[in-house]
Amino acid sequence: MPSDADAARATRRVQALSAHVEGGAVAGASKGAPDPRVRLAPGGGPGSLTVVDNRTGSRYEVPVREGGYVSASAFKAIKAGGDGGGLRVFDPGYMNTAPCKSKICFIDGDKGVLRYRGYEIEELAEKSSYLETAFALIYGDLPDAPQLREWEQTIMRHSALPVPVIAAL
Repeated sequence: MPSDADAARATRRVQALSAHVEGGAVAGASKGAPDPRVRLAPGGGPGSLTVVDNRTGSRYEVPVREGGYVSASAFKAIKAGGDGGGLRVFDPGYMNTAPCKSKICFIDGDKGVLRYRGYEIEELAEKSSYLETAFALIYGDLPDAPQLREWEQTIMRHSALPVPVIAAL
């Protein structure tokens, strides 16, 4: 005889299969829980959040951008009287605030991660010169030997003092 847990598991499987055949959501899934069959992009990917203001019953659609970003200014539309200024997002200590989106650097302070163009900061500090790192920041990757020679010559040529400045010294 199956246990209660086995019976409940079997019931959930039948509900999930029935919902799949009917094209609906998984029956009995907890409200707000993601469908385990759906593969999402990092950060959840683009889409929207439906926000229900329990104070007024109003519903709002808040766009979610690529990478799972939500604009804090989108919450200005949520108003419940008062000054009419709309809802504001408060994040003391910037614990969950993305002040910018960068293709150059990645920071995860909780894990102690700092990368520039995918390179760990420790690796750049130990194995690359200042000019190699500058090249990577500008062009996306560390230079090979010929690129580095040309880059160094270009920097030296453009950093020389003009002759009139030298004459004035």
